[in-house]
Amino acid sequence: MSMKLADLKNLGRLADFVLDRELANLAQITGKRDDVRNHLSGLERELLVFLSERSAPVSTSAEPLAQHDRDWQEWRRQKRRELNVSLAAIEAEREAARVVAKTAFGRVQAVEKLVQRSHNKALKGK
Repeated sequence: MSMKLADLKNLGRLADFVLDRELANLAQITGKRDDVRNHLSGLERELLVFLSERSAPVSTSAEPLAQHDRDWQEWRRQKRRELNVSLAAIEAEREAARVVAKTAFGRVQAVEKLVQRSHNKALKGK
């Protein structure tokens, strides 16, 4: 049983809709990934600023400042660890979304071929 051209075109619109939805989802996940990457880059920039300021002479007591430095470095390491774990989870989510979008794209391609074949058959039948 072959589908009517109108039915195939409706199926094509549905496939396009699904593809658009999956691409939007992929874009949203990519945005989350980029945000985390930017945050990681910000931590690295803060470290460079910290190291450059650290070389400047300080007139205050060195012991409280050293403890502050250690605390900040530990916070930065912990934050970086958290961001890297988050980034790994987002990358896994993004890969899964990419596979779904790839499948949706394949469906669109397949339906377009079916529509074209059905159209060609209709023209030959006339």
